[in-house]
Amino acid sequence: MIKQSEAWNNKSLEGFMEPYWHSDSLRFMGKSGVTKGWQGTLERYQKNYTPEKMGSLDFNDLHFDILSSEAAWVDGQWRLMYPDTIISGRFSLLWKRINGQWQIVADHSS
Repeated sequence: MIKQSEAWNNKSLEGFMEPYWHSDSLRFMGKSGVTKGWQGTLERYQKNYTPEKMGSLDFNDLHFDILSSEAAWVDGQWRLMYPDTIISGRFSLLWKRINGQWQIVADHSS
């Protein structure tokens, strides 16, 4: 997740999306509904966050729950900081080990 915030802060949505499961089965749930698939999720981010709208991202209040050797639940708070304001919300992520790599298979962010 540190690499995700670094990628975001370097204005790289592709880098931010790297730990997401590169599959049509990825699920992203947000205030505008469910987006399915890695490509669809990337396109959603590209539509909503042009480089000038990305701000500076950090994560805090993280809670990790190791469900098994192959799955983990992570929840916390995201914050986007801009020169004149801060917006924030909560997220929950389901991570699974796929082919030896930890990947986000479901994301619920609000």
